Amino acid sequence: MQKLSEAIKDIVENNTLLQMGMHQRLLNLSQLGRFILPMIKARTEKTVQTSAIVMGLSRLQSDFKGHDNFADLEFAISNMTVHSDLLAVTWPNTKEVRQIINTLHGRVAKSGGYFTVSQGIHEITVILDAAEYKAAKALATEKPVSVHPNLGSIGITLKQNYLDTPGLFFLMFQQLYFQNINIIEIASTANELILYVNKADVKLTFETVYNRFIQTVE
Repeated sequence: MQKLSEAIKDIVENNTLLQMGMHQRLLNLSQLGRFILPMIKARTEKTVQTSAIVMGLSRLQSDFKGHDNFADLEFAISNMTVHSDLLAVTWPNTKEVRQIINTLHGRVAKSGGYFTVSQGIHEITVILDAAEYKAAKALATEKPVSVHPNLGSIGITLKQNYLDTPGLFFLMFQQLYFQNINIIEIASTANELILYVNKADVKLTFETVYNRFIQTVE
C-alpha cells in the first residue's frame, strides 16, 4: 500500500508520455486525475477524491520544473536527402541469400541505384529501388519473410560531436510520433541516420524534421 503522493509519483515517472506532458504543461490535470483515479485506488487501497489527486499532480508538476532532461537538448542537422519509390524485402539470413544480395548489389551499383542492407542474426533486409525488385525475385531461391513496398527514405546527416548526446534520437522520434508518422525501418552510420517511412509520409517527415532541427551548423 502506498501513500497518495507516492502512487502519483510512481504512475507519472513510469510513463514517458505523462512525464513529457507535465514537463511541457500540455496536460489538463483535472482530466488526468480522473483518468488515473482507478490506478491510485488500487495502489493506496483507499477511497481517494479526484481533487486530492489533482492537487498532488500540481505539486509534482511544480517539482518537475527545471528538471526536464530534454529541455535544453538542442542539435543541428547539416544536411537532409530524400529518396522515393523504394521497397524493403527481408529474407532469412542464409549463405545462399548473402550470395544473392552480393550479386544484386553489384548489379544495382552499376546502374547507380539505391541499395542498403541491414543484417541481423536471423534475417537480412535489403532496401532498394522498387524497379529492381523483379530482378531480386528472379535471383532469390528463398521466399521472402516480408516485402514492404511504397517506401521513401529521409537521410539525416549529423555532426560527429552529437554521437555522445543522450536523448538525441528520442527527441527526433518524439516529433514524428506527434505527427502520427510510422517509421518502418531505420539505418545508421557514425554520422548519418536514415528513416524509412511510407511514401505518403515522406513530405511530412521531411518538413517535421527540417522545421525543428535544421540550423546553421558552425
